[in-house]
Amino acid sequence: MIRRVYIRGYKSLVDFELKPERMTLLLGPNGSGKSAVLECLASLREFIVSGKNIRDSFPWDVFPLVGLDEVSIQEMNLEVIVNDDLYNYYLMFDVDLFGLCEESLTINNDMVFKSKERELYIYKRNNQQEVVISLSALPERSSVQMLMHDGRVAPFRSFIDSLLIIHHQPQLMTGSIRGRDLHLQTNGSNFASWWHHLLVTDAELVMAVAAVLQEVIPGFRCMQLKVIGENVFSLMVVFALGNNKSSEIPFTQLSDGQKSLILLYTVLVYMKFGRAHFLFMDEPENFLALPEIMPWLNQLMSQSEENASGGQYMIISHHPNLINFLARDWGKWIDRDANSGVSKIHNISEVLSDTEEGLPLSVLVERGWILDHG
Repeated sequence: MIRRVYIRGYKSLVDFELKPERMTLLLGPNGSGKSAVLECLASLREFIVSGKNIRDSFPWDVFPLVGLDEVSIQEMNLEVIVNDDLYNYYLMFDVDLFGLCEESLTINNDMVFKSKERELYIYKRNNQQEVVISLSALPERSSVQMLMHDGRVAPFRSFIDSLLIIHHQPQLMTGSIRGRDLHLQTNGSNFASWWHHLLVTDAELVMAVAAVLQEVIPGFRCMQLKVIGENVFSLMVVFALGNNKSSEIPFTQLSDGQKSLILLYTVLVYMKFGRAHFLFMDEPENFLALPEIMPWLNQLMSQSEENASGGQYMIISHHPNLINFLARDWGKWIDRDANSGVSKIHNISEVLSDTEEGLPLSVLVERGWILDHG
């Protein structure tokens, strides 16, 4: 699980600390920094596990224009617990230098590696220095990639690699497949290729997804691949018709709402099966009517309460039912300071007065009363 996220110098996140619970609901006005948290975590994941260089992962235009004396410096600190071990990952770089200034990883306070300026230090147990590697220039890629086969680094990398961070855009979800993708992209555009991977590697999960979708999408039977060229497939959705007949419809011809439902339930089953341990979703209710999103929200909340797979959920939402159900216990309000323009975070329970305790949270949000407290 993720225990702590610290961000300094990403958009409006200047000195920002978030401690996620097993369920966290992020609330706040538009432009307050909620989506910036999601984007920063997605960029950090890509940098750590994909081999992207620092400039591609964190381009210059994500730096804040206010709140920092050194606007070119970015810092991130991530504390995660994997197999009962506490991993502390730290990253600091200067965009003007086009390279890393410092990166480190510890396990239970024992240093595993530290990259500083042009030296990479690798440690044995008990913080005993083992190897020093001199670099010809400032490093641009994460040392986690270089040390990915190290038995101490591998569990951390695997955990970061499995993070589901999603702000889905169904209009970008294609149905043509030329290969298999191991991971779902943040916008969901490669869902078909990811589903191809699941079809090949995880039959039990695929069957479970089909069973759930049969309950929530009228006539849904399954999803399958159709050959349309040499090593090219199209994702087809099979719907039942009368008289034991069926119809295949290309995934791309589904409505945005149907695509969203398929992605949302697939992600929930993926979490329930323990294939990932952290899900961060930005406004899952988009593109869906109230009767469509409510069963998904109920399953989400049920999975979080059961916590059978050790899953951790973080949701950005403006949905009244979700706000009323979760915000008092799990809600965090993000707004921007009127003077500095930087994002600040508060526990919902800390910004409510006694006179407001009896009102639904969605009403307080609607009236702007929480905003007045922030």
